[in-house]
Amino acid sequence: TSALSYLNTNGAAGAGQIRPAEAQRVETHFRIAADGAKVGVLEWRPGNDEIQFSEQAARLLGAPSDTLALRDVLSLMIAEDRFAVEEEFRRARQSGLLDARFRVNRANGVAWIEIRGASVEDTSGRASARLFGTVIDATQHHEAEARLSRLERQLRAAIENFSGPFALWDTRRRLLLWNQSFATSFKLGPELLRPRASYETIAAASAANIRREKHDVSNPDVRIIELNTGEWLHIVERRAADGGVITVG
Repeated sequence: TSALSYLNTNGAAGAGQIRPAEAQRVETHFRIAADGAKVGVLEWRPGNDEIQFSEQAARLLGAPSDTLALRDVLSLMIAEDRFAVEEEFRRARQSGLLDARFRVNRANGVAWIEIRGASVEDTSGRASARLFGTVIDATQHHEAEARLSRLERQLRAAIENFSGPFALWDTRRRLLLWNQSFATSFKLGPELLRPRASYETIAAASAANIRREKHDVSNPDVRIIELNTGEWLHIVERRAADGGVITVG
């Protein structure tokens, strides 16, 4: 995007208007730098729906040639992703900004591709009928996000299956996670239990459902409480590794 901005700002630079040869030089350098960074480059001309690819971009997409019509580019994608990508290109005709994510088949599996770009302005400052963009292989990023999402689901399942109350607070003592037992034990509804709710607010609401409490003299991190229901709990609060607080009953 910064390279595209360089092309844009230099292309519309008033008295120092860029010469065709200079524009070609800048564009060539951009393509060389992008290919060296394993980033593909494309140029889309919405007027004739023709997309031209650098060698790296064609390789990432599995394109049979360096110039394709948009419909042929869509055919390279997994079928489920084509409609959303076509919509992104349609919006880009109006906004001048393109941001598309999709999957393509590879010999060793499926790869995630991201395309981002912006329309290039001509020397008068008006958007011209072409858009430059970068093409990157984002497979590792998407796989990392999928692993993180899977770990988060496993963590939430473990917390929910814990029989006692559990809550996790961030470094500013705002609520991050809790289980149903925490809500049930202290009779806290969804109007209170929400992400980033303050520890003080939750503690004040919880106090209304505590009949009495005392501290464990041998351990200052432990409170022994009797709920209005007659149930007794040991409430342990300790610092998390990142500076937050963990509440366990």
